[in-house]
Amino acid sequence: AGRLAVEAVLDKLISAQEQDTADDMASLLRVGRAVEPANAALLDACAKRPELQGMGTTVVAAMFRDSQIYYAHVGDSRLYRVR
Repeated sequence: AGRLAVEAVLDKLISAQEQDTADDMASLLRVGRAVEPANAALLDACAKRPELQGMGTTVVAAMFRDSQIYYAHVGDSRLYRVR
C-alpha cells in the first residue's frame, strides 16, 4: 500500500515541480491533489486483487518552492518542523 501511494504521489509532484509557474495557492492545491491518485491506485489494486481488501496507508507529501514548503497529509501521519 505504501509503495503504491509513494509512486502515485511522486509522479504527480515531479510533474508539478517541472511546471513551476504557480503562485502560493496553486502550489498548495497541487500538493493536495497529488495525494488523490494515491487513493485511486489503492482502490484500483483492491478491486483487482480481492485479497488486498482493507489495505491502507497514510501519506505525507511535500513540495519545496522558493524557500516555501507546501504539504498535505492523509491519515494519522504528520509533518513536523524541528528547529
